[in-house]
Amino acid sequence: MSQYQIIKLRAIESTNEYLKKRILIQGKKTEHVVWALDQTQGKAQSNKTWLSSVGNSLTFSLYKEFDKVNPSNHYIINVLVSLATIKTLNEFGVNNVLIKWSNDIMADNRKIAGLLIENFIQSKTMIGSIIGIGINVNHRQPYDNLDMTSMHMVSGQSFELRDVLEEFLKCVNRYYFEYQIKGIETLLEKYAGLLWGKEHTKKLIIGGKPMKGKLIKLNSDGNLLIELPNNQILAYHHSKVKITY
Repeated sequence: MSQYQIIKLRAIESTNEYLKKRILIQGKKTEHVVWALDQTQGKAQSNKTWLSSVGNSLTFSLYKEFDKVNPSNHYIINVLVSLATIKTLNEFGVNNVLIKWSNDIMADNRKIAGLLIENFIQSKTMIGSIIGIGINVNHRQPYDNLDMTSMHMVSGQSFELRDVLEEFLKCVNRYYFEYQIKGIETLLEKYAGLLWGKEHTKKLIIGGKPMKGKLIKLNSDGNLLIELPNNQILAYHHSKVKITY
């Protein structure tokens, strides 16, 4: 992984915040990875806290510049990272993995990983992204009162955290290259096939209102297509939809 400068820390409050300071304040914009063995205040989506434990969780943040992604289409980065996370898990024998809109990765209907992506517009043609990832790797026991699982609980195997990290970095590069060669439609098709909630009606909050519907896919504008109980299909801005169950 010579492309990336990997900074490994014993303990830190948040890898995203550490990297943000390094990139935005210190101006060190090479492609960095900050990997914390113990992340004490890791952030998840909607300001929730990501739970991790030393030696069992892989928590890291990656700074990467996407010079081929138009800033108006920044949702593409979420697509790339979600697919890369699932591909990484698949490579280690963790299957039946789906994307719970928009930042959770599910295995056997339980959360196994979470994403937090912060994009910074560098120019009219470039996005710099801080990509925070938390993956439950070697936990052996069920989580108390939490609907979560781990790579070990799904596969029965233990894994080296660095191996999982390096595979993820390879997968991000692979999907970004695929995007540049084939465009977004191929990746959107893969993404749609991995959406959690396609087969069954889910409880949703759309624009602050409770609703029910089935998730279908993202369209090329980054809007989420949802089939309502009356069979009507509507498109909603990707930031307006939350799955509650």
